[in-house]
Amino acid sequence: MGRHSAPSKKQRSRARFFKFKLGLAIILGLLSVSITAVTVWAFNITNSDENFPNVYVGGVYVGGMTEAETLKALEEAGWQERADEDMLVKLPCDVSFTVDAVDSGIIFSLEDAAAYAHKYGHSSNVYGNLAKYLKSKRNPVDVSSLYGGIDKEYIRTQVDMGIAGFMEKTADTAYEHDSENGVIRMMKGAGQMQIDAQRLTEQIAASMARGERLLE
Repeated sequence: MGRHSAPSKKQRSRARFFKFKLGLAIILGLLSVSITAVTVWAFNITNSDENFPNVYVGGVYVGGMTEAETLKALEEAGWQERADEDMLVKLPCDVSFTVDAVDSGIIFSLEDAAAYAHKYGHSSNVYGNLAKYLKSKRNPVDVSSLYGGIDKEYIRTQVDMGIAGFMEKTADTAYEHDSENGVIRMMKGAGQMQIDAQRLTEQIAASMARGERLLE
């Protein structure tokens, strides 16, 4: 039987280098496939016409729904009725004014509610969308807390209009309007009445946030 000579040191070195390159090529190939798969997944969820899982709007579950399905779910939950419930604010001397629930930012309009439900996780950042998707799979998300917010400037405008109406109705020497500080004072019996426009604005915002629709 013939005898085979042992591989030389140079041959062993070449073999190890070949194995290293082969292993590296396999790893890079798998990594490339994984990145491609993740990217495709991210693009697919970004361009989906369905809301992410576990998405709510003002407590109404709309996860995995299309816009049409979202609108239907919101309508069935009485969303439009809630949006139409304006705040009624009563001032002395039978003067009152209203604060629109939608314009104040307390609640979305029906169409905006559906739009914001789909907006979550459908931005131009596909990888950011994927991260939000994975997060929403684990934890519920109410988009009202993300996109909503009380518009106190609008409420203050309504308050000022209400005060203007009050002053018009009580246009005599009994009341003084401090326009600089936004305060109405009753002149007869000092200290009997004072309307602070900014304080009233804060009271209205807090009451509406609690779901109240009447402030006296």
